[in-house]
Amino acid sequence: RHPDHNYDNNADRKIYVGTASSTEKYIGLLEFDLSSVSGLSSANINDATITLWGGGKLGSASDLTAYRITSSWNASTVTWNSLPSSYYDTSSGTSTTYGGLTQFDVTDITDYWASNSGSNNGIAITCDQSYYVKLNTFEMFDPYKPALTIDYTPSSGGGAPIPEPATMVLLGSGLLGLFGIKRKKK
Repeated sequence: RHPDHNYDNNADRKIYVGTASSTEKYIGLLEFDLSSVSGLSSANINDATITLWGGGKLGSASDLTAYRITSSWNASTVTWNSLPSSYYDTSSGTSTTYGGLTQFDVTDITDYWASNSGSNNGIAITCDQSYYVKLNTFEMFDPYKPALTIDYTPSSGGGAPIPEPATMVLLGSGLLGLFGIKRKKK
């Protein structure tokens, strides 16, 4: 539990997000591999939702924010100290309140990825209040794994959308990494 420690594949299958004490802050990173989703590139994103199951919390009401990550990272090597100084786009934030089942509307972020405006480097989950929550990782058993649901209309070759929207759900198998990092001040 140190800023140079990697927490990928932790034993309790949870990531922590928030602040446990004045010296401990947690941020969750997750990334879904969308490269094999047919028709997503340049598609019209109608709706996109990330669903995360909670595994407990310390403190009262918990407001969480999801941000688009702007730099590449690797779940098996990333640590608090190895993150770039500005690793997420603060203007891309979407907030929700923590519950046993927590959902984020990530339509704008997914549309950004699909329109080829930027690379899909995943999402950072933060909580800037004085408590923390635990969220299930992709190692958790079904149906409690993280999921990204995308409702989109693929673009036909000429740019005209296909009238029937396609819906895609990725449950764990398409998930590259869900990882928590922790910083502990000395």
